[in-house]
Amino acid sequence: MNKTPSITVSIKTLNEAQGIEKTIDSVRKQLQPYPHQIIVADSLSTDNTRELAIAKGAMVVCLDNAADRCCGIGHQLGWLYSEGDYLLLLDGDMELEPGFLDTAVEFLETHPEYAGVAGSVEMDDASNYEFKSRKQRLHLIYPQGDTDHLGGGGLYRREAIEKIGYLTNLNLHGYEEAELGIRLQAAGYKLHRLAAPTLATPLTPCQPLKCWPTVGKTAFCGRQASCSVTAGVKPISRRRCGLYVMS
Repeated sequence: MNKTPSITVSIKTLNEAQGIEKTIDSVRKQLQPYPHQIIVADSLSTDNTRELAIAKGAMVVCLDNAADRCCGIGHQLGWLYSEGDYLLLLDGDMELEPGFLDTAVEFLETHPEYAGVAGSVEMDDASNYEFKSRKQRLHLIYPQGDTDHLGGGGLYRREAIEKIGYLTNLNLHGYEEAELGIRLQAAGYKLHRLAAPTLATPLTPCQPLKCWPTVGKTAFCGRQASCSVTAGVKPISRRRCGLYVMS
């Protein structure tokens, strides 16, 4: 690599006080070799998620209207403030596995036809039948190799996201990563899941592309989030998402 790429980490949260500090700590350890920023995109948590994130040195961007909450809006908030050559998407209850970031960056640096890369997913000992069943099916939920979407987060190429116009659809209440995959592939990019572990996370198995037609008909489509910026920092204007910035 001729130039060390910069990385923005976007962590979407809603009441993640129990895990947000561990999430930030897990990524900060791997970010040291890279110019970086950590953004926590919060959907108006009612616990102290935002305060904990700020204490860890993260930038916090937050909705200003609870009615705008949805799965698709979280990482779009982070994208609007991102600056990195690559964007790492995580949830506030995830922990990044050691070594993944270097492996993912190397893959994207040497494979320009790929827009994003993720890895295998690990989970702690299952506590009930449902989670035991999910653990046994991890290879089906998160298949390795070239794939049509990267469920559970991943590292994305900024240039590819700019080409398709936006990161995640703020009208969606689910399957936002599948919709992102559809647009990236339509633009000529590929997606890949490595054998290297990415993260530890709660799992929600699904078949996004089969469910997509139903999700696309939701009454939330076409909704616009309000726009405003407040809070103890200089005003920064961002279109399409109502939010404020904390520091």
